Amino acid sequence: GLDASHVLTAELGVPRAKFETSSDLAAFHQRLFERAAGIPGVMAAGAVSLLPFGGKGAGYFFITGFVRTVRGSIVAGDYFPAMGIPLVFGRRFTDGDRRTAPPGMMVNQEFARQMGDRNAIGRLFRIGGESAPREVIGVVGSVRSERYQADGPVNPPEPEFYIPELQPMSASPVQMTLVLRTAADPAATAAGLRQVVAALDGELPLFRVRTMTQVMSEATAPPRFRAALLGAFAFLALALAVLG
Repeated sequence: GLDASHVLTAELGVPRAKFETSSDLAAFHQRLFERAAGIPGVMAAGAVSLLPFGGKGAGYFFITGFVRTVRGSIVAGDYFPAMGIPLVFGRRFTDGDRRTAPPGMMVNQEFARQMGDRNAIGRLFRIGGESAPREVIGVVGSVRSERYQADGPVNPPEPEFYIPELQPMSASPVQMTLVLRTAADPAATAAGLRQVVAALDGELPLFRVRTMTQVMSEATAPPRFRAALLGAFAFLALALAVLG
């Protein structure tokens, strides 16, 4: 899974007037990650298009070998270390995984399991309408990615693949969530992150600044409320039974 402790998340607005292409946004992210690394206490900085438990439902693609569409995320910087998602096989993306390099992808363990290959390194998959297949270079731990179901148990981890921002599927920029791992209280890092973004571009909005613990707490709120309500009814029934 992931390690939600000491993780700060934030949404960054990406107006098309400033970022016409995915390359423009990727270059900005690289500068932001370099500056963020200088914030006291920051251990790793990255970004992802679909934040686990973030509630976004988009980002599913047809992929060879799967009957149903598969969840796919764009990642940048040191996203996996920042989110505490372990590398199981292979390697993570580097700055060398860009447009001029062979197309690559990473997958989670559930993706590899459903393909009948625990390792999956070296396997080729064609995603959506891409003309060239991508090679699996790394396998990471599976993470539950969506909110809890409204009517009961949590969704189990689903197959998921990851694409490096420097090697995008589309030329259009995609809004991403910033993810920072900190050595201490992540909420205390928010001011430093705002200063970094303002120094790079004072007109860019930074919103929904939350710790990853808060993100997951909000995602579990419906079942926790339902459990509390059922507990209250059970207590009332017991009290009535005792009173006769």
